Amino acid sequence: MTSQSISRKNFIKNSSILLASSCVMAPSLIQAEETIEKPTGKKFMLKNVRLETGFDYDADEVIHTKTDLFTVEIEDGKILKISP
Repeated sequence: MTSQSISRKNFIKNSSILLASSCVMAPSLIQAEETIEKPTGKKFMLKNVRLETGFDYDADEVIHTKTDLFTVEIEDGKILKISP
């Protein structure tokens, strides 16, 4: 089996072509994500959302976070209410 070496010039050329082709495809991928993530209504409710409620310390160092489940109400892109 023979080893094939690639010159630095060819490596940079191939990398540039790959980067350019991914930049051309990126706008279509971004557009697809935006249409999927938009909510259908003005007001909605998210149930069982895990939020941080505090920290557990060992001396001055945080060893882990305390979390709990909440219901979050959102209207016009703003959080209206967070309830247990």
